[in-house]
Amino acid sequence: CELVDPATGRREAWSVSHIPETYIHDNPALFDPVNEPWPGGTQHQLSTVDIEIMTIIDQVTAHMPSTAVAQLWDLQPGVPMLRCRRISLDQHGRRVEISDAEYPADRTRLDFVTPLTSWDTSERPSVRAQTRR
Repeated sequence: CELVDPATGRREAWSVSHIPETYIHDNPALFDPVNEPWPGGTQHQLSTVDIEIMTIIDQVTAHMPSTAVAQLWDLQPGVPMLRCRRISLDQHGRRVEISDAEYPADRTRLDFVTPLTSWDTSERPSVRAQTRR
């Protein structure tokens, strides 16, 4: 998949996704390019064969592009590329999709949201009870 900014003609994102054929062979519609883009994306596609994605792992690394890659992306000198590997695990812990995407660092924003569980103060010992004199 390639995303190009229509206003500038500049490449904004590129990705490729791998799903084992054995996981999706029961739904022939998943193999028909006429159905792309699929409403609801990959998660909906997988749900049609009773696969529910439960965990997504994003691994982000940076690297300096070659001259040819910098030209393809219209990068200024010194701008790195970001590479994101996304691993999707289903309800049984199987890797059901691996996708690799690349983004230019000068026009990409990464947001990391960490939901935290509230501390139940009724179950936590007080600081005073832990301090010995």
